[in-house]
Amino acid sequence: MSEINYLVRRNRIMLLVAKVLRRSHTPQKINEVFNTYRHSKITLYIENNFSDTIKKYDVLGKTHSKDEKEESIIWIFWWQGLENAPPLVRACIQSVIRNAKDYKVIIISQKTVHKYSDISEIIYAKLIEKKISLTHFSDILRFNLLKNHGGIWMDATIYTHHEIEKKVHIDFFTVSGFNDREFFNISRGKWTGFLIGGEKNQVLFSFMDEMFKKYWEKENELVDYFLIDYLLDIAYKKNIGSFRTYIKNNDNTQPNMFELQNRISDSWDEKEFIRLTEKTNFFKLSYKKKNRMSKDSSNTFYDYLIKRV
Repeated sequence: MSEINYLVRRNRIMLLVAKVLRRSHTPQKINEVFNTYRHSKITLYIENNFSDTIKKYDVLGKTHSKDEKEESIIWIFWWQGLENAPPLVRACIQSVIRNAKDYKVIIISQKTVHKYSDISEIIYAKLIEKKISLTHFSDILRFNLLKNHGGIWMDATIYTHHEIEKKVHIDFFTVSGFNDREFFNISRGKWTGFLIGGEKNQVLFSFMDEMFKKYWEKENELVDYFLIDYLLDIAYKKNIGSFRTYIKNNDNTQPNMFELQNRISDSWDEKEFIRLTEKTNFFKLSYKKKNRMSKDSSNTFYDYLIKRV
């Protein structure tokens, strides 16, 4: 059994244990210690196997050339095309288009992905072979797009309620503001990979793009679903492209980012919606979870979002 095979199988078991610990209300400290150990194994593997690329970018700070004519773009990806997206995904994308104001919204699909990206053919081959999932491919794609064009990446399941201000992605942009006391995710709520952006040619974006390329040149299996965050954590610790500096100065907190999903099947409550959107503009939803349409005369939050399309 190869190192990656062993690590993937071991990590699946440890992730299952971490989920059980979290759901069983185990004391926070135990969760934190266990997850610290779990994360360290993945990080050690990455650092040992891709040290040359890490060292290459470790010496680079905030060095990128600004383009005054750079377009303000919001990137959204749906492989099958918007016309084939589930209702909630369409509602989310329409909410972004509705509030984009000065941004150009570009929806990337299977038909247009080559037009905007220069991703390695090795990665495309492994996508076709199903060694790379579409979910992970989107992780790779976002940093390739940001490296080449700049802008903001938004997952197709981001719902936005207010106008998106153009200034949000000056230099660098991500959101935070949610607690992860158990250290379940390596990011610990300091950033989000599903909502991230900045100017093109950022050192951070080039680092992420090259790390994904080097990873898939070497491996045929994904070490962890959240590889994106493990790579960003390495960039954070080493301040690659001034990433740690950006994060420490980041005030783009979205305290209710996950709360709308928790209420999506609840009866519609306008006062509650106003409360949720008062200090939060970006909401992470999921089309995979059961979101019911109301069968009676009463509406749900899901109904409200779908009917706005």
